[in-house]
Amino acid sequence: MTANVIPFRGVVYNQDKVDITKVVAPPYDKISPELQEKLYQRDPHNYVYLHFGKIFPQDTEASSRYTRSAETRREWIDEKILVKHGSPSFYPYEIEFIEPGKPGSAPRKLKGFIALLRTSSAKVYEHEHTLLGPRKDRLSLMHATSSQFGPVYMLYSDPDDKAFRILENATTNLTPFITTPDQFGDIHKMWCVDDSEVTKSVEKLLDQTEFYIADGHHRFNTAKTYAQELSASGVKIEGRERAEYCLCFFTNAGKDKPTILPTHRLVKPKAGFDRAKFLATLAEEFEIHEYPWHNEIDQPRMRQEFLEDLRLDGTAKKVIGLAMKGERAYRLLTLKDFKRVKKFLPARESLAYQQLTIVVLHSLILEHYLGITSDEIGRGEHIGYQRHIEDALASVENDDFEIAFLLNPTKIEEMLEVAKVGGKMPQKSTDFYPKLMSGLVHFEVQK
Repeated sequence: MTANVIPFRGVVYNQDKVDITKVVAPPYDKISPELQEKLYQRDPHNYVYLHFGKIFPQDTEASSRYTRSAETRREWIDEKILVKHGSPSFYPYEIEFIEPGKPGSAPRKLKGFIALLRTSSAKVYEHEHTLLGPRKDRLSLMHATSSQFGPVYMLYSDPDDKAFRILENATTNLTPFITTPDQFGDIHKMWCVDDSEVTKSVEKLLDQTEFYIADGHHRFNTAKTYAQELSASGVKIEGRERAEYCLCFFTNAGKDKPTILPTHRLVKPKAGFDRAKFLATLAEEFEIHEYPWHNEIDQPRMRQEFLEDLRLDGTAKKVIGLAMKGERAYRLLTLKDFKRVKKFLPARESLAYQQLTIVVLHSLILEHYLGITSDEIGRGEHIGYQRHIEDALASVENDDFEIAFLLNPTKIEEMLEVAKVGGKMPQKSTDFYPKLMSGLVHFEVQK
């Protein structure tokens, strides 16, 4: 029987023909129109041409970003810009990074490997809902190119780290075939391990392992849909390097844990919003500690104290930071009694889900207190998002948003527990860091 995690013959850039530092790119869903243009100009062989090409007004079904990607890929293979490894390989992958918001801190390393996961038999837990638009986009690209260009970010548990240690030991005397920085200055390194004894050992160790998607839910579900559609059309999908497999990056959740960053919420209240009434309602279920300032000299000191308390109190309590336009005070909201607000939380969800601070924010404050429905939140109405606290506070001070809710990051253990019982967390509940680089290796599906 085919194993759940297998090596594959990866397609990589030929570094005799390209400067790898100029052709790699961020994940497709992190590329803004401005960044896309920069990547287009950076190098005519940048990976963005393959995995996130431009859309033009005159595009048709016969001539689109997807057909251009397929044509470009064929040209690059013919020109040997892209080459395919001859032997099935695992690709150990290391990222040396500094945590955002912690300048001067010691670098950390995230270690894992890229391989294929059998979607038809592996046990995979998800924690996010997917959206139709991104799924259709990735599926169209997959049909046009028969390729998976970016790995799904997978977590697994291996307390003794046996599988990765076998791969790491196999790279002891090897030089990484890729070393490149990303736009944040993080350093990405990749090796290639094709020793059949090593690959078989890793296959066996991980064959009964459970996996959790950290990032890449759209890519994973698209890979499954692609396989189903091929199968329905009579194409064989079973077997190594065929469509029942999905390109994944695997990292041990109990070893070199990735960082989860918070995504702060910005709100434009609906018409008729009464600020005094809102604060009074909050006080019924939250202890509210204020950090007032009287002049511009006081403000930085109070902001630092407020943010430090938000971080420290969040280790043991459900706390939410609050900033409101035009007010000379920050507020720290600490939930008084979870049992009292449980009736406002999704009744069908698990206790682990209900106890997430972000769920309390969405269900109790945004939906119940502010009257913003979950559908409106899903459509991005009345709400915005910022990764960086300073940007969130600036959006309230300078933009159209009236309220900023500041959060601590979701813990990996919380995400795993929710996913294990089938829970789907609110949108933008987790933002994993560091980001995987696109363009290091991709998977050509065999038909």
